[in-house]
Amino acid sequence: MSKKQDEKILKLRATLLEREQALLGTEKPVYKTGGLFRPIESSQRGSINIKIAGKSELIGALASLISHMEAAKILGMENVTFLGYTTEEWTADFKTRVSVIYREANLERVKALKAELEPLLSLGQKRTIGIDDFADKIGEI
Repeated sequence: MSKKQDEKILKLRATLLEREQALLGTEKPVYKTGGLFRPIESSQRGSINIKIAGKSELIGALASLISHMEAAKILGMENVTFLGYTTEEWTADFKTRVSVIYREANLERVKALKAELEPLLSLGQKRTIGIDDFADKIGEI
C-alpha cells in the first residue's frame, strides 16, 4: 500500500472512532435549555418536552423556532431569545435529541464500518494502532 493510502485508512479509522465517541456521549445527553418548548411563547398550550420528544414533534418545534427567528430578523431585532434561551441553544438541544433517537442505529452502523475497515489495515498499521491503544490505557492510570 502507498503512504497516501495508509494515511487515508488511518484518517477514516480516526473519523469512525470520533463518531463512535460522539454517539456514546449521547447516552446521558446534556441539554442547554430547560427542555420544555412551546411553539407560541405566550401560550401554555402545545408544549413538548424535547428530552422525550419524537421526530415529528422536533420538526414542528424547529419550524416554530425558525418562524420566530425569521420574524425577529424581518423586524431588525438581534439577540432575541425564545422562552429564555437563544435559538442556538434550542437548535442544539433539538439536534441532541435527534442524536439520541438515532443513537443505536448509528452505533451499529459505526461498528459495521469498523469491521469493514479492519481487513484494509496492514500489519504495520494494526501494530501502530495497538501500541497507541496500549499507550492510551497506560495514560488512564
